[in-house]
Amino acid sequence: MSGELAPKGPMGAAGRAAAVLAVVVVAVMWAHVLLAYGRLPEKIPTRFDEEGRPAAYGSKRSLLAMVAVFTIAPALVLAIVWFRFTLVNKYSYLVSLPAFFIRLRGLPPGERSRFVNRYFEAMSAIALLLAVLMYLLELSILKAAAGRAMAVKFIPVAVVSWVAVVMAGLILYLRRLSRELEEALKEHEAPGAAGLQA
Repeated sequence: MSGELAPKGPMGAAGRAAAVLAVVVVAVMWAHVLLAYGRLPEKIPTRFDEEGRPAAYGSKRSLLAMVAVFTIAPALVLAIVWFRFTLVNKYSYLVSLPAFFIRLRGLPPGERSRFVNRYFEAMSAIALLLAVLMYLLELSILKAAAGRAMAVKFIPVAVVSWVAVVMAGLILYLRRLSRELEEALKEHEAPGAAGLQA
């Protein structure tokens, strides 16, 4: 433990809930496509024009490949969350937050663990949001494959909007977390200073 940046500690309830919900959404995504698979024709639309009309057709097996690809992003983020302390303690160069890690060393080990968990709680939320986005994309594609192509027209706008909102939320959360880290560092640098200012 002496060389560890942050000792292992449990993630908060919000982070755990987001991770569990991400797994549930991915499972529902798979269940939905598997249940719909038998009702779809052998040839389904695989590409759409700007008006939402089918422009190319392919095998319905491509839907299974699509869901497998849609599973990768949330699964990768959840793997990062699961191995967060291994990443932080052994491979911190893979997590590109040098200022965060440098400042973190100014806190006692328990506080370091708490801030690492807070950072990765945001990653759990991103896994959940990615899973929901992938499921919404799947629903749109399944509707289009069933002949209701209008749903496909809005996919690019939906994806760009979703990513913009998620990124803005992540940036704001990390900014708040950085401010809280600075406050915690001030408290630990001068433990009696807070009482003198009051």
